[in-house]
Amino acid sequence: MKKYLIGAVFSLGILFFFLFFRCSQLSCISITHLAPFQKQEVYESTRKTFRAVYTTASGLFRIEKQASLSSSDAETLTKATVMTIQGLFANARSPYPGPLSDEIVCDNKFKSEPELYTTDSTAMTTLIAYANSRLQYGSCIDDQILYKGYIAMFYCKNHASWYKAELLIPIAEATEDASFMKRLHTIQCR
Repeated sequence: MKKYLIGAVFSLGILFFFLFFRCSQLSCISITHLAPFQKQEVYESTRKTFRAVYTTASGLFRIEKQASLSSSDAETLTKATVMTIQGLFANARSPYPGPLSDEIVCDNKFKSEPELYTTDSTAMTTLIAYANSRLQYGSCIDDQILYKGYIAMFYCKNHASWYKAELLIPIAEATEDASFMKRLHTIQCR
């Protein structure tokens, strides 16, 4: 009888730990250097996925969290996200080829290569991309670009979650890339 009682207490202790100390939304990362910010809209909030956009003093902060992932799954997700974003700015065949253009071309100034930034607790893949008024990447025409997106993707091993954090800064104010990237670099796994 004592064996079953000890087992039940132990199981309840484990359940209590996961219910009360499990990370939710943004509680597992430190984003204090990006504050102050206010929640603007939550796109999705489930046990495994959280996606939301916040307003900050300098622009928007968009975050995506995918929980319960292995490090290899997170690496695959990072690579796929980088390829998707880069693909939006790649040259493509014109859907209506004509005598003037067989190809839709995006100027090289809009194309970005990913960089790796590492700290003691986090390894981030970072990228810069241009977005339109709907916060969608892929704009290659100056008068369609409203935001410059500073993107960081990283995996927190201690709670098996992958994050994509984006600072979306109005294009007129996005003159210091290093400054905005430095803000993203301050994000840490807790």
